[in-house]
Amino acid sequence: MIGDRMDTDVISGLESGISTVLVLSGISTRETLDQYAYRPSVVLNGVGDIIAAANGQTL
Repeated sequence: MIGDRMDTDVISGLESGISTVLVLSGISTRETLDQYAYRPSVVLNGVGDIIAAANGQTL
């Protein structure tokens, strides 16, 4: 699951048992991550980083 909101996208992915990717180009920020007891599998700066992350490149 890829999304920009911890409270909807990431939680939905976690509840479904799939890996989650939080992109910081939307609502959630690195600072707001501390408000949640759960964490996404991966945190990326934006959707443009998805291909690089999938190819194993360090971002």
